[in-house]
Amino acid sequence: MEIIPSILTDDPADFREKIKKLELLVKRIAIDVADGTLTSSATVSGYAELNSIQTDLNIDAHLMVRNPAAILVEWLKTKAGRFFIHSESDADSGRLIDDIHSAGKKIGLVLNPETPIEKIEVFLNRIDLVQFMAVNPGFDGGHFVESVVEKIRNFHDNYPDMPIVVDGSVNPDTIPKLIAAGASEFVVGSYIWQSQDIGQAIKKLQNV
Repeated sequence: MEIIPSILTDDPADFREKIKKLELLVKRIAIDVADGTLTSSATVSGYAELNSIQTDLNIDAHLMVRNPAAILVEWLKTKAGRFFIHSESDADSGRLIDDIHSAGKKIGLVLNPETPIEKIEVFLNRIDLVQFMAVNPGFDGGHFVESVVEKIRNFHDNYPDMPIVVDGSVNPDTIPKLIAAGASEFVVGSYIWQSQDIGQAIKKLQNV
């Protein structure tokens, strides 16, 4: 089980500050990038901010954008090692899978709560992970969608060898049911950043 703090911000200074805070606490983080079309809010570009700093963190890039191909060239120049592409985007998923694997990096496809698993089944033998959104994507603090738990359980029953990542409203109340359903990686935003001690918040989730 792995806890992966996420950074979702429209402020470059906040981006850098959060990177520094997390460097001493975890080995991997997720950078959430939104363009204001696939989601209601927009963030920093992510790749420019990441290239302007030095960090030993492993980086996941969660591209919540309508046209991920338009920014993938820039992202592949960064140290990000895993990319998460929304099945709801306008992406040519097959081509992006090839481009990302050709760069020696990993790719996961993302499903919003209402998106059926069938949307990505044709690609399951070509990708490395699947990420389930447990909230409707946007800025931090979304409401947990309970039906996603059963969706994850059904997927895990059918594809037991596929690693499952969950993003959205992960906290000590929701993580036990997500683990029981088959998830093994948990992207956490608001629970960590709204706590008084982010290190203790991370440890509490890891202890669960």
